[in-house]
This record gives sequence, structure tokens and C-alpha cells, in this order.
Amino acid sequence: MVDTLGHNFDLESYKGQKIMVSFFRFYTCPFCNLRIHTLSAQYEKLGIKIVAIFESSNENLNKHLSHYELPFPVLSDAEGVFYES
Repeated sequence: MVDTLGHNFDLESYKGQKIMVSFFRFYTCPFCNLRIHTLSAQYEKLGIKIVAIFESSNENLNKHLSHYELPFPVLSDAEGVFYES
């Protein structure tokens, strides 16, 4: 799997670490955007790894998030595969 920045993402690389997988609806959701920015601002204080999953296409996420430097990977799940799991 590839994140929005084109980096390979493998959940196995987080083995043994505390991780929060955070699900978001779509890239234009104002509540989701507030939450992603709050998580980004508090990332160091939280002391855990975060993976954000949006129910949006990679193309839309890149358009919207490209000007933010998020300290954690963001994954696209436009088909809702992760939501179904």
C-alpha cells in the first residue's frame, strides 16, 4: 500500500509500537479537517504513532493536504475497504 506522499506503507513496520488508526470520512469534512490538524499539532505530546485513513481518493487528498506537513502517514480508502474490515 502507498500513502498520499507515495511512500510505501506497511502496518507490520509498526509492530510492537503503540499506534492509533484514525478513520476520517472525506477530505472536505470540516470536522475531519479539524481533527487531523489537532492530531498533527498534538502528535509529539501523544507519544504514539498515528495512521490516518480517509474515505477519499488519493487525488483529492493530495489536492487538499499537499500544503500541510503532517507528521504521520495518510492513506486513501475511496472504496471503503478498511471501513468494511
